[in-house]
Amino acid sequence: MILSSIAAQVAWLNVGYEVLHEALFIPLAFIFGKVVSDDRKFQERVSLGLKIIVFSYLLVTAVVLWFTPIFVTAMQQQKELFTTTVQYIQLESLAILLSSVYAFLSLVLVLKNQKKTLYKLLVVQMVLTILCDALLVSQLPISFELGVNGIAFSNIIVNLIIAAVAITYLFRLGVSLKFGQSNRNQNIWLKEWVVIGWKSGLESFVRNAAFIVMILQLVNQVQQAGTFWVANQFIWGWLLLPILALGQLVKQDAATNKGLSIERINGYFWLTVGVIVAWAITIPMWDGFISNVMGVKNSGPIIDLVWLLVGFYIVFSFNNVIDSYFYGIGRTDLMLYQSLVVNSVFYGGAFVCYQVGIFVPTLQTIGLMFGLGITLDAMITWALYLMLRRQQSLSQCESLLS
Repeated sequence: MILSSIAAQVAWLNVGYEVLHEALFIPLAFIFGKVVSDDRKFQERVSLGLKIIVFSYLLVTAVVLWFTPIFVTAMQQQKELFTTTVQYIQLESLAILLSSVYAFLSLVLVLKNQKKTLYKLLVVQMVLTILCDALLVSQLPISFELGVNGIAFSNIIVNLIIAAVAITYLFRLGVSLKFGQSNRNQNIWLKEWVVIGWKSGLESFVRNAAFIVMILQLVNQVQQAGTFWVANQFIWGWLLLPILALGQLVKQDAATNKGLSIERINGYFWLTVGVIVAWAITIPMWDGFISNVMGVKNSGPIIDLVWLLVGFYIVFSFNNVIDSYFYGIGRTDLMLYQSLVVNSVFYGGAFVCYQVGIFVPTLQTIGLMFGLGITLDAMITWALYLMLRRQQSLSQCESLLS
């Protein structure tokens, strides 16, 4: 498990980039969606938005590349793994930089209602990931077996190719990226980006701070960081790929139509059911995939953890529809309220129980705590959704009466 133990050290990096991603990207579906029918305004916002995204990620990546040895020293990584860990984190930061470009371009494609294109890109991403993992990481005879750096190289190659393909599709749609100075005043929507973005960024920071303290720290304490990392890599890198793509479609739909009907929301729920059925069909292949493609010889503990978490991630998948709806209509404030409750009350209570010895951390109890946090998150989100629907109904009645 040396490979996964090194890769697990990148968890702090992913957490930091996730806060940046959600502060910058979450508001864009709403902000770009408002002008999607005006080609000139849309292209101006897209061009300036891409410049800001790339500059922000370049700045953070430069900091990571420079300070990685200091970060790894602070994490008290084993001396014999120090150099390899530093190399992996630096390579992975480049992969994340490229993935931010693709994430931006795919958002633009979604807002342009290019759903089929998004599906094609998703298939290309999955095929490329399988091929690159098989050639660079796996235990197969054809593999170069580059170890942990193979994971980073695989991510770099995949993100570079799909970003290039996405740009090609955008040009075919007539969406050009103009990087010259615009004569039009951009201050209004940039201020709106900041107003919405600080809320989504704060929500992400609160959520990830709780994750670091109550999940990552305890997983490291029970010396199961590698197992936890691989299980989550399988879930987030494979099982949730179509779920996250569906979330993008919900954001686009809500942003461009200024909301969604209950019937549309229910339609997305049924699509989520279809994805979960696909999970069930592929269950017999999970063990072999983790062993052969992901290059993990002892897959038993990972499969056990996946089974513990998968039910909670089904809850997450349905919750993802409502979360994406909130993001699409620019209501990041609702996500912030939910995050504050879950992470202060639930994880705060769990931390107190841990300190007084009531909660005894094992990989299973940590996974269970994490899953219950996901479930509570979904319950609060659903309550906020019903409250919002009630407010919308009252507003419609008042407008009809007036």
